[in-house]
Amino acid sequence: MRRILHLAKRSDWEAARLDGTYRWSTRDATVADTGFVHASTSAQLPRVAAMAYADLPSADLVVLVVDLDTLTSQGIEVRWESLDGAAEPFPHVYAPLPTSAVIAVLDVDDDGAGGHAMPDVTGFAVA
Repeated sequence: MRRILHLAKRSDWEAARLDGTYRWSTRDATVADTGFVHASTSAQLPRVAAMAYADLPSADLVVLVVDLDTLTSQGIEVRWESLDGAAEPFPHVYAPLPTSAVIAVLDVDDDGAGGHAMPDVTGFAVA
């Protein structure tokens, strides 16, 4: 099983659970705005948090663990792409995310220095 991660606002995830589809690409931008859901590997996740979510309290964030095989079985394309001069590719999900593809929702903790401590995802076979 292969997995990727998506950092989400807790309120956006809670709303998605009600209708079965997560439609956010990244903070304050939908899949309709960008064309895909921004995702990351475990190594990329702290940079995403610092870049896009630094001003939000950790309690307002969750990490979605997304199963790539579930996405593929539903005909959803995932591309690994480098955008805006990024040195390494990030996974992009080219459709709204079905909540059925999210196998875990993990809390983000405060790191004690005003930042975010990402959850341990080693047990989830994350890229």
